Order: sequence, then structure tokens, then C-alpha cells
Amino acid sequence: MRAPKAAARPVCGPLRWRPVLVEKPWGGRRLETVFGRRLPAGKRIGESWELSGLREALTPVASGPFRGADVYRIARGARGEEVFGAALLESCRREFPLLVKFIDASDVLSVQVHPGDELARARGFPNGKSEAWVVVSAETGSCVYRGFRDAVGRNEFREALDSGSPEAVERCLERVEVAPGDVIDLPAGVVHAIGRGLLLCEVQQSSDLTYRVYDWGRTGLDGKPRPLHLAEAWEAMSFAPAGPPKAAAQRRTEGALDRAIFRDSYPFHLELASAAGAARVGMLGDRFEIASFLSGRAELSGPSGRGEDLQAGDTVLVPASWGEYFVTPAQGAAVRWVRSWAL
Repeated sequence: MRAPKAAARPVCGPLRWRPVLVEKPWGGRRLETVFGRRLPAGKRIGESWELSGLREALTPVASGPFRGADVYRIARGARGEEVFGAALLESCRREFPLLVKFIDASDVLSVQVHPGDELARARGFPNGKSEAWVVVSAETGSCVYRGFRDAVGRNEFREALDSGSPEAVERCLERVEVAPGDVIDLPAGVVHAIGRGLLLCEVQQSSDLTYRVYDWGRTGLDGKPRPLHLAEAWEAMSFAPAGPPKAAAQRRTEGALDRAIFRDSYPFHLELASAAGAARVGMLGDRFEIASFLSGRAELSGPSGRGEDLQAGDTVLVPASWGEYFVTPAQGAAVRWVRSWAL
């Protein structure tokens, strides 16, 4: 007698992760007041690492069949291709390509710069760090600093830093007022700082390589000045024109889905998606997608019908094997989320 055929293994649902909370001297409580997160009492939480493959801060899966596993354990397991896709599986086994964070800036962050891939690898690291910010909420008049003002060169910026004057340093930087929904693209090498009063969603290459250039005379959580990395920063810093301060969107409407695509080149794709009704969302098919919800509530479901109720502040990884997913807003209210994937 022929043995009965084994039942097909069910496709896994979207993967939620347990975030890593990072206290910062400039942090605040917006993750609590905006998203309803429960935060440690008395802590100034500056960053919530929603999905991380950095070894020093791995985010484990929060629930389901992969509960407790990090991205490397899943990628090296029997279902790695189902989750991450054929195009990215080997990359995910070595170095997970992306890091997604929420950043709460109750005070201005340091002026800093990140190296590109070539310089980072010359210094013994797997890759550099390009990133992009999506503004979730902003106090009136909030700003970021991106690149240098016209005609500011290496010598002028060095003199401003040597003076120690916040006003002199700020005069060198391009100040950009921002509002919710704005996207700031930051290629490696562009000097930058986040201003006070902002909650951001950040998508970046998986790297924590940050060269701090100026810290506004502030002390760290230990009461001591935080170290600067000027020698490393000068080699990484670009004085070439940094391009438009805000990223422009390519807009597409696909049924109930509205897409605003801000970046679609190495090292990642980033877009803002919104839907006021049930929307079908097509995927590339050979790689996973990260969905970070910024407003509203919705059910996110896959081809098998398996769904997950999500709200503002939730981040999930949608398995590559789904090929598509469906977002159904709660009670007909609009929902907005960041879509990102590695390229």
C-alpha cells in the first residue's frame, strides 16, 4: 500500500520581532505617546531597533513557529528561502542587509557622517552605511541638517569645528524644515544631524558605523562628553553638492493602493504606501519585504488567508514566498506604512 502523501507545510505568517530599545541623551518618550508602546520607566529612549541583524543587537522573532530565532538562525534553516527569498538568501546567511529603526529626537542629535562601502571595507567592516528617514511626527519648525550650504569647504568647516561655536557649525550646514510624510535620503558621505522634536522611521544598511563630528557641547548619559571621530570622519565626508534636500516621489496608484516611491537603487528600495480600502500589494517574489506601519490599524494577510492585526508602530517582515499580500484597513480608515527591501 502506498504511504499517504504528507500534508503541505503551511506558509508562515508575517514575522514580528522583539525590538531592541536604546537609551540616548537626546531621546524621549514619543514611542509611548505616539505609538502606545510600554517603555522602561524614567528612560530616554532614542532608538527602537525594529529589525536588526547586527550581532551586538539581534532582534528575535516575537511569536509563531520561529519564536526566539534571529535572522541568521532562520536563514540557515530549512525554511530560509521561503522567508528571505532566493535572491537574498546567501546575503542573509552572512550579513543581514538592512536595519530598520524608529528614532525619537527630543533634542538635536550630533553632527555625523557614515562611510561608504569601499572605505568601510578598507577598514575591516562588511559594508558602509547609507540611510533614509521618513518623518512620522514633527513639532512646528522642526528641522534636519543635510549636507553643507553652498560654497562651504573643508577649511571653513574645520574652522567652525575648531571654534566650538554651535552657531558657526550650524551656519555651515543645510537646514531643512520637515513635516510628516517627508523623506530625507542620506547616501554615505553626506554629513547630517536630526533636529529636536522629531519621530522618524529610518531604513539603512546594516551597519552601526557612525563618525561623530560635533555634539553641541552635550554630555552623554554618564555625564561625560561623548567621543568624537574626526580623523575617521574627514576621510568619509563629502563636500560635493548633496542634491535635493528632500527626496522626490514617483507616484503610482494600483487599485486601492497608493504608492510614493522615494528610492529604488542600491542598497535598498523605500516607499510610502497608503490605502483607504482593501488593497492588494504585489511583491518582487525573489526577496522579502519589510512593512513598518506609521498610522492607522489594518489586517495584513497573505495568499493562505493567514492574517496579522497591525497598528501604527508595528514592523513585520513579509516572507518572500508570499509573492503578494493584502492590507485591509480597520473600519475603513486610511492606513499608511513604509515598504522597504534590499537591492
